[in-house]
Amino acid sequence: MKKEIFNKLQKIEENYVKENEIPTRVKIAEVRHFNAGKIANKCTIGIKNNKKTFTDKLDNIICNRFLGPIVLFATLFGIYELAIVQGYNLTNYWWPVLGGLQDFVESLLPAEGFLSDPFITSFILWVVQGITAVLNYIPIFLILFALVAIMEDSGYMARIAFILDRIFRPFGLHGQSALPLLLGGLYVGGCAIPGIMATRAIKDERARHATILVVPLMNCLAKIPFYVLLINIFFFQVSGVMMFLISTVTIFVALSVSKILSLTVLKKMDTSPFVMEMPPYHVPSVKNVLRRVVERIWAFLKKVVTIIALVSAVLYFLLNFPGVGKESEKVYLQQEDTIIQDYVNGVGYENPYIYFLNTPEKFANYIDFEQNYKDSVRNKSDEEIEKINKAYLIKNPEFFKIATGGKFGLAEAELEFFDQYNEDYSRALSIFIDETRNLDVLTRADLFREFSASWENANHLYFSIVRTGKITVSGNTLKDSLATTASKPVRTVERERKVIRKEYNDEKIEKSLMGSAGKFIEPVTKYAGFNWKVNISLLSALAAKENTVATLGSIYQSDSDEGSQELSEKISQQEEGWTPLHAAAMMIFMALYPPCLAALITIGTEAGFKWMLFSLVYPTILGFLFAVLIFSGGTLLGTTGLVTFLIFYFIIIGITILLGLYKPKLKKKKI
Repeated sequence: MKKEIFNKLQKIEENYVKENEIPTRVKIAEVRHFNAGKIANKCTIGIKNNKKTFTDKLDNIICNRFLGPIVLFATLFGIYELAIVQGYNLTNYWWPVLGGLQDFVESLLPAEGFLSDPFITSFILWVVQGITAVLNYIPIFLILFALVAIMEDSGYMARIAFILDRIFRPFGLHGQSALPLLLGGLYVGGCAIPGIMATRAIKDERARHATILVVPLMNCLAKIPFYVLLINIFFFQVSGVMMFLISTVTIFVALSVSKILSLTVLKKMDTSPFVMEMPPYHVPSVKNVLRRVVERIWAFLKKVVTIIALVSAVLYFLLNFPGVGKESEKVYLQQEDTIIQDYVNGVGYENPYIYFLNTPEKFANYIDFEQNYKDSVRNKSDEEIEKINKAYLIKNPEFFKIATGGKFGLAEAELEFFDQYNEDYSRALSIFIDETRNLDVLTRADLFREFSASWENANHLYFSIVRTGKITVSGNTLKDSLATTASKPVRTVERERKVIRKEYNDEKIEKSLMGSAGKFIEPVTKYAGFNWKVNISLLSALAAKENTVATLGSIYQSDSDEGSQELSEKISQQEEGWTPLHAAAMMIFMALYPPCLAALITIGTEAGFKWMLFSLVYPTILGFLFAVLIFSGGTLLGTTGLVTFLIFYFIIIGITILLGLYKPKLKKKKI
């Protein structure tokens, strides 16, 4: 009897769903709400007030079916312009601070070597460069967090959920999905972890799982540095537009993915209606806004100095082990000796300054001395430079003369002493040359080292090298032609040194464990425009997205005179073959890249192990296919990066609209 009654009720329910195209649970909820209203009206007495509040008047515009989405998208675009475009302009003032910090750390470490640097120097600078590459975007985050906090505190964030509910519903989501997506970075600047955890409030099982699976597709905070880096290099003139496109395309991809998941792997899960209450509008509290900005920036900083520092340390070993190999090492050392020997032969053995630059170690020490001196006198007044000159004179007189080409500024009172010093030294040098003229070169060199050591103790000989032997102070000219001769070929040695250092570093990374992995997958990733260096940075992003820029900052190291050179400049110089198509493909792949390890673990905790694996696999495949479509498709069509991305953008919008319009026939799950 019970079974017959159940079958009859089930048939009635199926007929109702078929005729009305809505789940019975939704209808039951609507009827209950309607009846509750009727009962409340009969049991309560209300005072009618036809006067509309400020909130009601504002909601007539903001929550309007047609005007609401327009206001929303205008708000989002305004956020991009303020936070991304103007925020990046502020990095022009912020980067010198970080560059100064990087130079300060470098000044505390042992001097770099001619070919390779001491372990402690290279390791610490590797970590510092990785951190500063990400910290460069702090101004962007400050503006972005402030704008988000203002919207939250004003009450507009709840309206966003209301507006998006009508958009989300056809895609298997509803209004409660808005908060997780916003926290995950619906329009840049969130984090997948709080977004995934916020899905606990969603009672609809299908919508909750769909939300968990698409939250990682949002543009979390950690992706922004990578976007800004590539946009600054390849789309600088249209940076605001490009940032808007890459930030919003993930919304349409997420909606399409959610609909497909709801129709396939999630179709057997239960659904339920969505109810929410919107707070009145009010003026944001400055205290609340500042508190939220500080909290989010602090959380970001903690992540940078912990996760990035830790992963950078691990990556350092993965990128430096096992090294170039003994045979390659010998070749590089031979090149190193050849460069120095050519310098010595060019200057001549009779020039005393070559004995301070006649080995790779000495030359590396000189380069460190010269760079520190140039950094010290940059943008300084004449009086300040004179004080700095005195300090460097005492520190290393020979190097100082070479680095300054023999031109140096001293107080007029010191000229007489210095003239006498040079006269004494020249006389002693002439005697030494005469006495050792008939000796062999090696013996002569050994004796000259002893001779130079005695003059080095006077603490004034190195002074000549930095300024190449010629100065003018208060109308008086002091010359050192020997320092000038030793100084001129130094630039050639430095250029040759940079070449072999870069070759050495590239080969070391290429033959490392991480480099081997990057090159192993390069035959496939080349269709997306990714070389093995990009592959390395993307592999490191599995631990944390911030590592992408940090790893690129470490891989694309520069031996230019500007140690604090921005990463975008380094990549531009070292990857001349890259085009906007490469950048567009890399950005879409990063936009859809699997979540970091912490977010994957959170998915496993909230949804289960199988969904964690699913969240790792499907975004990788999807992102790579889209990257191939943009790069290879754009290459075949001959279109630019921006045009190709616009075509891709509107194709995704078209697919999203078609999926939203598609309404499958609802079927009752059999029990």
